[in-house]
Amino acid sequence: MAAVQITNRTSETASTTPLFTNAVRPQPLLPRGDRRPDPGPVSASPLSPKLAQELDQVKDLMIHSLGQAHELPATQASRYQIDTGGGLLRARLALISGDHFGASADYRIASAAACELMHNASLVHDDLCDGDILRRGKATVWHHFNRQVALCAGDLLMCAAFMATTEVASPRHSQQLSRCLARHTRTVITGQSLEVAPEPATRPSLGSYLKATRAKTAPFILLPLEAGALGGDATPGQLSGLTRAADAIGLAYQVVDDLDDLAEGNGEFHPYHAWLHHQPPADSSASGSLVSDHLQSATLHRATRHALAALGRAQQQLTALSPLLYQALKPTIQGLQQRANHHLEALPYVLSIRF
Repeated sequence: MAAVQITNRTSETASTTPLFTNAVRPQPLLPRGDRRPDPGPVSASPLSPKLAQELDQVKDLMIHSLGQAHELPATQASRYQIDTGGGLLRARLALISGDHFGASADYRIASAAACELMHNASLVHDDLCDGDILRRGKATVWHHFNRQVALCAGDLLMCAAFMATTEVASPRHSQQLSRCLARHTRTVITGQSLEVAPEPATRPSLGSYLKATRAKTAPFILLPLEAGALGGDATPGQLSGLTRAADAIGLAYQVVDDLDDLAEGNGEFHPYHAWLHHQPPADSSASGSLVSDHLQSATLHRATRHALAALGRAQQQLTALSPLLYQALKPTIQGLQQRANHHLEALPYVLSIRF
């Protein structure tokens, strides 16, 4: 990896230290054979009869929105992606949010299908960018078909998402839904581009890191919450609360996901990696391996505490807005809390550090 310049936050003078060799890299805290297993996902909340019926309608609209060319590779690959399953979390969130804020049934179904289709499009393209070969326990679209077909399938799923918005009877609400879908998708695309772009000349500032981290995950958590709410009578204050909750969950997810990769020995340091932006100043009184051990423990402690604090804020925001929305996202929040606590428990020693 090429060397890049670092700018100290307290100085305008750039050093010539390579960005990624300057950082203290985490070492596995447990031998590979003794690693604690991942806590795994928390079970989703049971469906009410109404929600189960509407989810069936959402699935039908998702398939319908792909078009009638069932025999063509892009359509087959898109159907394959949809059929890999998943918890339909975004569809659930859009339906619950729409119901809570008083959206019509046709709007709830269309918004849920649009959000779920766009989410699946992002997964196809994300797997293609990262080279991942498994998704939901099955071969990813690019690995099952090929890279070119996967690119076409992701594009088709994006088109299908916008097609689903045309099923809304109210022209005003249909337009609002389309704009919401485009705005958040645009944010995710530009956020993801930061990670795959050539390395910047200097380390991003903390503010830039936080902004980029929220842009990668939070928009597709906020999308179904906001999309559902826009079909009803949500107030600006309620929409702001949804944004704060989604931003907090998205931030926590990115921090924990970066730590998961490093713990498994798979992590690569890109400029917006959580490890780089949670390292405390080095203790000049320590030396040798002690510095490395202290920095490793301190960094892990700061990162996990940051994630847990964000999840606490999300829980408070959602509970105040709608207990049903909190219940829908509770498995996600608890799963991230378990993963963060798993990293804390793996600390060789816990330091008392103020974050």
